[in-house]
Amino acid sequence: MPAAPGAAGEASAAGEAARASAADKSEPVLADTTGKQYRTDAPPSAVLDYDVTGTIDQKPSYGSASLDWRNSGQHYRLEGEVTAIWVTWLKFSSEGELDAWGVSPTLYTEKKKFRSATNTHFNRNGDSISFSASETRYPRRGGEQDRGSLIWQLAAIGRGDPAQFQPGAVIDLFVAGVRDGEVWRMQVIGEEAIKLPIGTLQTWHVVRVPKPGAYEDRIDIWLAPQHEWYPARLRYTDPRPNGDVTELSLSELRR
Repeated sequence: MPAAPGAAGEASAAGEAARASAADKSEPVLADTTGKQYRTDAPPSAVLDYDVTGTIDQKPSYGSASLDWRNSGQHYRLEGEVTAIWVTWLKFSSEGELDAWGVSPTLYTEKKKFRSATNTHFNRNGDSISFSASETRYPRRGGEQDRGSLIWQLAAIGRGDPAQFQPGAVIDLFVAGVRDGEVWRMQVIGEEAIKLPIGTLQTWHVVRVPKPGAYEDRIDIWLAPQHEWYPARLRYTDPRPNGDVTELSLSELRR
């Protein structure tokens, strides 16, 4: 899922430097996106509703969110929306194939409050990743994710073989945003029992900590194996001083 309300800017310092270099040379940026091929089994279709709590500009905020995940066997579609203080802050969608790599997006669309929608294309014919919001390009080799599909790829990895989740394990995935992309290292913290509006669930806690100097959200994800490894809680923490925090807690699960 993409950055939540009040999140830090899209690009890391490394991404900014790469784009500046590309602009100087008038050539697209190319980087090695090759990832590890994990054992996967994508979750079945479901609609997940969440209670949203946190802060916007350091003021308490409340709202709701939903994730509509559709698994049709060889293809998937994900639609998400986050609303806080009666305003829709974020709408996004991801669609693509379910293949040997797991969740394999072909198109990611994101619309934030007061901003135009952007598209990220995972082009199979040209074997490249491109963006409507920048001239940056990356080769497409398999395993790449967008900010929405990432969570469902982690769930697919857990379902594919739970032994891939062990305390201290790392899962490296190339993640494309709306302007550029980079490898995200997802650290498995361990098993945790968490209290949610739907009850107490046993979960696996996974965290993405940005690289030093990269003003990107820290992302905490709690996946629930007893419920098909669906995301039970999501937390986005702005790393800047006095940065905001947004937390989504599962309130209803519909299959």
